[in-house]
Amino acid sequence: MRRRDFLKTGAAATGFVAAPFLSRAAARSGDGPPALGGDHVTYVRADETAASALSEGYAGRHVVVPRLRALCRSPRAVGEVVHWARDTGRRFAVRSGGHCFEDFSQSPDLVIDLRDLNRVHVDPDGRVVAGAGAQVADILQALAGSGRVLPTGTCQSVALAGLVLGGGIGFLSRAHGLACDALTDVEIVDAEGHTLTADHASHADLFWACRGGGGGGFGIATSFSFRAVPIDGTIYFDLAWVLAPPDAARILTHWQAWTFAGDHRFGTMMVCLPHFTGGVFLRLQGLSTAGLDRTERHVARLVDGARLWSPARVEQMPFVDASDLLWTDDARGQMTSHRTRSLVTAGPLTLEAATDMLARLVQSGADPVSILIEPLGSAVSETAADATAFPHRGETQSTVQIAGPPGSTVAAGIYDALLPQTAGAYANYPDRDIAGWPSAYWGTNLPRLQAIKRRYDPDDVFRHRQSVPLA
Repeated sequence: MRRRDFLKTGAAATGFVAAPFLSRAAARSGDGPPALGGDHVTYVRADETAASALSEGYAGRHVVVPRLRALCRSPRAVGEVVHWARDTGRRFAVRSGGHCFEDFSQSPDLVIDLRDLNRVHVDPDGRVVAGAGAQVADILQALAGSGRVLPTGTCQSVALAGLVLGGGIGFLSRAHGLACDALTDVEIVDAEGHTLTADHASHADLFWACRGGGGGGFGIATSFSFRAVPIDGTIYFDLAWVLAPPDAARILTHWQAWTFAGDHRFGTMMVCLPHFTGGVFLRLQGLSTAGLDRTERHVARLVDGARLWSPARVEQMPFVDASDLLWTDDARGQMTSHRTRSLVTAGPLTLEAATDMLARLVQSGADPVSILIEPLGSAVSETAADATAFPHRGETQSTVQIAGPPGSTVAAGIYDALLPQTAGAYANYPDRDIAGWPSAYWGTNLPRLQAIKRRYDPDDVFRHRQSVPLA
C-alpha cells in the first residue's frame, strides 16, 4: 500500500476526506490553536478531566500536565500546530504515544501528541506502513499469522516513533538487525510545518538521521514504512538462577561467551536483581528462530550443569505470544519512580567487572536496583557504523540499564564502576545526567547529524534536553 493510500484510508475511517490545505489564517481562531476539527485534532487543556490521565508516562517522577495538549490525527494537523507554535513562540514537546525514561516528551506549555496516529497496514508482500503513535503491540498484532515480523523492541508499550528514531533494539536484533535497519521511508513534518517523505533517494540525509539520530530533533515523524522479514517460527526460552555474586558472575560471563560465539538466531536479555537470600537472582529470557531441537541443544550448553532456580522453559510459540511473556512488558501501563541509567559496553564484561557489579547489586536493600543487559552484534554489526546514525555496531557490545530509586548510591556505584568498559550510550535509554551525552549517543556520527540539523532545523524549533545540538 502506498503511503498516500494509507493516509486516505485512515481518513475515510474517520469520515475525513483530504481537502486542500487551509490557509494559516483560516485555520485559526484569534490567537488560539488551529481550528481544524475533530477529524484532525482534539485539544485538551490542563483544567479538563482527561488532562491528567493523558499526561501519565513511564517515568512517573517527570509527569507534567501541559497547558494544552494537541491530540493530532493527521500530518496536516501536526504541521498546523507546529506552525502556530512557531508563530506564537510556544515551546513544545512531542509525544508519540509510548514512554520515555526521562521527561523529553513532557512540556508545561504544549505537547504535540501522536498517540491517535496509530493505524498499521500490512501489504501481502510484507510492506508495513504504520503511524508514529502505533505501539509495538499494534505492530505485533497486525503481523500475527502473516509469517513475517519486524525486529521491534522488547516492550510492547513503546511507541514506534520513539523506538525507530533512536535505533530500535530487541530480541530479533542479532538475527535481523535493528528496527531502523528495516525502515524504507519516513514521513516527517519539518520546521516550516511542511510534510516530507525521506528515503534513500529523497531527503536521503534526513533519512540517514532518522535511523538512530533520536526523536524530537529534526522534525515530527508521522508515519513509517518497513520491510517485514519472513519467519518460520519462534522458540521462547526462560532460565533463572539464584546464586552468590561470584557464581552469578560466572554464569553471566559464560552467557556472554555463549552469545557472542554462538548462533545469531538467538536473541536474549539478562535481568539481574538482588534476592532476599542475599544472593543474585538472574533471569534470562530469549527468542530463537533456529528450530526447537537446535534451541534445546543450544540452551542445554548454556546451562552446562549449573543449578537452575526453576525448571528451564523452552517452548515453540508464535512471536506475538512470546512477546507477551517478556520481562520488561510487566511495566506496561504502569509508572515508575525509579531512575534508569544506561551505557553501551565496549565488549563483554570481564569476570572481575561482573563480580564487582553483582556484589554491589546485593547491597541495594529494600528498594532494589535492577540491571538489564541486551547483547548486540551479529546482524546489528553487519551494517557499518556510519551507514545510519546509530553508531553502536560492534560485534561484542551490549546495552546495560541500571535502574534504582533516585539518589541510589548503589546504582551510581555500579554505573561508575562500569564506565571504564563503556563505548557510549543508547539514545533510546536516555540519562539526563550523562557526561558528554552527544558523543556518547552518536560517537563519530555526531558532526554529520549536526550538519543535517542545521539544514532542516536551523532555528532549533525541535529541541529537548538531549536532542542533537546545532553546534
